[in-house]
Amino acid sequence: MCFHKRVFIYAAENFPLNDGQPLEKTQFLNFLYQKFSFEDVCALANKLSYVSFTIKKNQMNEMEQKFLLLETLRLDDFEDYVNEDARTDQSGEAVTYRSDILWYYLNEFKVPGTQKSKFGQLFRLAKVVLTIVHSHYSPE
Repeated sequence: MCFHKRVFIYAAENFPLNDGQPLEKTQFLNFLYQKFSFEDVCALANKLSYVSFTIKKNQMNEMEQKFLLLETLRLDDFEDYVNEDARTDQSGEAVTYRSDILWYYLNEFKVPGTQKSKFGQLFRLAKVVLTIVHSHYSPE
């Protein structure tokens, strides 16, 4: 836990969070509402290489397949309790869902017959980005 905390503190202090780059590439976190390209995901992954997130060249095809699977997901693909956990209460406004909670449950989607996550590296990337964004924008 201490290691992760140090990594995230380092990332928050050194990651270019205020210049719009690469946070503009994080729209894939909100996969239910936004359309994005695999190139955006790759660009973000490359920016994060200094916080111990790397994708080997031989993993890119697998990550792209997982990206295509992510694009097809809908809220109905999740169990009802996930929808309830992730839903934000906004009276009189359109209902939205917390991306961090959806990604948490997304990791429970397994390759049939294994314990391997269907989203592998894509989930790891989302976890790093969500942690960096959370550590930057949350009060201490």
